[in-house]
Amino acid sequence: MSNITIVSNDSNAVAAWDPNSGAALPAYLTETLGELGSNIPDRQTVPSLSYEGKVWTVVKDGNKTKMQAPNADGDMVPLPIMRVVLLDFNADRGRAYYTGTYNPAAASAPTCWSADGKAPDASVREKQGAICQTCPMAAKGSKIQDGKEMVACSQHRMLAVVPAFDISADPLRLKIAVTSDYDKELVEHGWFALRQYVDFLKSRGVNHTGLVVTKIKFDANTAYPKLLFSLDRILSPDEAVQMKKAIANPKVAELLAEKWTAAGTNGTPIDDADIAPQPALQAETPAAQQVIEAVATPATSPVAAVVSATVAPSGLAAAVADGWVPHPSAPGYHYKGQDVKADAEVAALYTAPAPVVEAAPPPPPVVEAAPPPVVDPMAAAIADGWVPHPGAPGYHYKGQDVVADGDLAARYSGNGSVAAVAATSPATTVSAATAEPAVSASATATASDEPLDPAVAALLNKWT
Repeated sequence: MSNITIVSNDSNAVAAWDPNSGAALPAYLTETLGELGSNIPDRQTVPSLSYEGKVWTVVKDGNKTKMQAPNADGDMVPLPIMRVVLLDFNADRGRAYYTGTYNPAAASAPTCWSADGKAPDASVREKQGAICQTCPMAAKGSKIQDGKEMVACSQHRMLAVVPAFDISADPLRLKIAVTSDYDKELVEHGWFALRQYVDFLKSRGVNHTGLVVTKIKFDANTAYPKLLFSLDRILSPDEAVQMKKAIANPKVAELLAEKWTAAGTNGTPIDDADIAPQPALQAETPAAQQVIEAVATPATSPVAAVVSATVAPSGLAAAVADGWVPHPSAPGYHYKGQDVKADAEVAALYTAPAPVVEAAPPPPPVVEAAPPPVVDPMAAAIADGWVPHPGAPGYHYKGQDVVADGDLAARYSGNGSVAAVAATSPATTVSAATAEPAVSASATATASDEPLDPAVAALLNKWT
């Protein structure tokens, strides 16, 4: 766009001003309004790294910059891999429910959301349930898409990242779907979903994600943008110092806390000032089961026999008493947890049984159990799937967990009882650097014959 210059006469010339130069307006314009100020408020959106349409995009102050560069032929292509330092991530998955169909291109605040996946946020005006676990929108079948039963309230996890080559930059929020957060299947050697990637780092002695550079790319086996994570390298001494300062930046906690709604890259600050306190939602009280107790004492018996008869409701009444709830958006259906069934199917599960009258049996004699046999701890460990490490004598491994023999024996000691051992993701090793499409340092903008904006070129260099 050329400079805007309007001249009315010699004494009243309009100054030249380029709206794309970043230069301030001339003083005579900024000083004209004085105390009247501005009627255009600042647009606040969460600083984010998004990946809509499998294109990495940096979103700051409402501006979106796509991470694209020319390939060997000069054609603009999205960056295939982003290199970041993962400063922190939320320990719990959040949830977000959108009324109707969610459109990522026109994202707005969800109807109901939760930062920890346990209860709706206090600022939510239209809470869909008292707690997330029993919310009807968290039940399978609460949403039908392409003929498939799905969950209307989706899960996600929030991450705070910085560019690998500019660790001192302001952090960005990266919102990943549950499919990118956990996948027990090893999709590609050396690449994992987030939880499996964190487990992989832990098994290699890395106790914080900020100590390494992490590569992120898209899973080529899915049409939707599923993310995969991989270890690139450890930080240098200077980078480690920068990383420690970056983690202490209060903006990291703000990105992962309740300051922003969960609406993707277009989240907005939460303001509770105009939200009146809402009464807590009360869960439905199941119909009480009627119990009739009778005491029968035979005249000829010196011992009184306690007899009870239970009269229970049947059909839908019994189902409601057992926790089934009418589905709020599907008439003729009830749900319990993740299970959704038609009313007739639910009623058939609760046919009326005949009353049962049972005499209280005499107490059984007390028999002392024999002590359990003593089992060799290492034999118990091997029976539970642990294998001697081929490259580290004195160690065993199971999945991605590697443990010294002494520690492993301690886990499985105790009169033959097998200690509970946390499951780990499949064992794997770091692969060699994955081949990536060549990205030219002399990037062009939207056409190969136009020079790339210096600000965009500088931004690309931070991530690649």
